[in-house]
Amino acid sequence: MQVLGDASLHGGKVKCVIWTAEWLISCGIAGVMFWDARCLELVRQCACPSPLCDLALWGCYAFGISASGSLLLFKPKCTRILPLDAEVFALSCVGELVVVGCTAGIVRLFQMATLAYVGDLPRPPPLGLQNATSQRDLLADDDQPQSYPSTLCVRLLCDGTSTRVAAAYADRSLLVWDVEIPYAGVKYRSFLHHSSCIWDLKCFEKKTKDDSPGLSSTISE
Repeated sequence: MQVLGDASLHGGKVKCVIWTAEWLISCGIAGVMFWDARCLELVRQCACPSPLCDLALWGCYAFGISASGSLLLFKPKCTRILPLDAEVFALSCVGELVVVGCTAGIVRLFQMATLAYVGDLPRPPPLGLQNATSQRDLLADDDQPQSYPSTLCVRLLCDGTSTRVAAAYADRSLLVWDVEIPYAGVKYRSFLHHSSCIWDLKCFEKKTKDDSPGLSSTISE
């Protein structure tokens, strides 16, 4: 409790904590703190240049996206900051991938250890064209400027045989992308017209009768 109190004092409200064999990592709005897991002494405090909007922990790594539009990788010995040139909303990491949800339907993938850019997923249908049934429908208003819903939540699911990204968009749609080949993601499933705005996703690895992985449940208002 004393550690969490100190973490809140120096790093702002604590949003998530992970305990490894070597480190206790506490993530707050203002930054990340690394504590020695054996004696609970503060080893390193990593400040963030702007408030963190979302956080994810994986092993001894801590990832964050900031209000200024940057992806941050916190390690016990260093911090890397990668400007994304876009407003960012959501973050998730599994295996060797980090996925970031941005404005205008953009979902970007990066390598976990280096933050090297891997690629972007295809964007969802433009606003007002969810029910388009052909490429002709999408091109009908090609002369008109098109806008895309922001990506409010992303979750990576890896079951050992496939890697997928579930993305929830501001128009209440949920698309699932197969990223087994990260630089060439393809749409796997689409769920449109959710009853209200989706602000979180929870993924499950439970196997179904046809041996395909269970996907997710949505959390909304």
